[in-house]
Amino acid sequence: MFQGIGFGLNNIIRGEGSPRVAMATMLIGALLNIALDALFILHLGMGVRGAALATVLAQMTTAAWVLAYFNSGKSHLRIRWADLRPRLSLSISICAIGSAPFAMQLAASIIITVFNRQLASYGGDLSISVFGIVHSTAMVFMMPIFGISQGAQPIIGYNYGAKKYDRVKRALLLAIVAASVVTTFGFAVVMLFPADIMRLFDDQDKRLIAQGSYAVRICFLMLPIVGFQIVGANYFQAIGKPKQAMFLSLSRQVILLLPGLVLWPRLFGLNGVWMALPVSDFGSSLLTALWLSMEIRGLGMKHHERASASKKSTIDPNAPEGDT
Repeated sequence: MFQGIGFGLNNIIRGEGSPRVAMATMLIGALLNIALDALFILHLGMGVRGAALATVLAQMTTAAWVLAYFNSGKSHLRIRWADLRPRLSLSISICAIGSAPFAMQLAASIIITVFNRQLASYGGDLSISVFGIVHSTAMVFMMPIFGISQGAQPIIGYNYGAKKYDRVKRALLLAIVAASVVTTFGFAVVMLFPADIMRLFDDQDKRLIAQGSYAVRICFLMLPIVGFQIVGANYFQAIGKPKQAMFLSLSRQVILLLPGLVLWPRLFGLNGVWMALPVSDFGSSLLTALWLSMEIRGLGMKHHERASASKKSTIDPNAPEGDT
């Protein structure tokens, strides 16, 4: 309950144009959780129970923070009991827009399960451990991409609704460039220092370091274009096209990856499991590029039509021809 309130309302804070408050909300919860972990586990010796208690207390604090913000008068929106009555049409719209990220989260759980089963079959426990490190490393570079994408969504959505299509294209381009810089940097780090990344998790197991260094390079082969794919897919969510957003998001998470996890290991063994990721990244990025190019052309036409209509509206039909 506390996580739902804190996380859910924080998205509304960001959506109403208060990204600093939204960032503070996330930092308060994360830093408090870390501090309470150290207190309960290291100093009080509470072990796993201490970790659980720290998490719940941090979630409670985050929930209290966002509720206090909406009742402080500083926000554009206020929480009123009268507005909490469910409305079917509005609920359907919310579910439609949120279907894409929901499907992504569900797909991620399914994919990790399939990954572990395939790794257990073709590589054993060592390969499962390697995948855990690869997944954790990927999250280091993916989280900034998710932040960039989510930060761009309200800007793109607002300007799209206001029919300021030139600003929509500029915001999209900036988000893609920023995301690509992050993923390209991550690609360089992984390719140059794969063994060092493995040693951060375990500096004793030489077999894990060797296999992990090999696997992480394959898995991250298409990382430079992943930022573009994620931002491009979330763009359609921002402009109220959840079907396109869901398809492009699932193309990388499920539609291309799941068949690859079944097919490639049969042909290439353990290497096929690692290959499934970059192949899926490349295919989904290609689909996103094709779909996004058509959308951008459509925005250009809309912008031109709007500019032409604006010029015509400034001409006085009753004025002499020379004055016009």
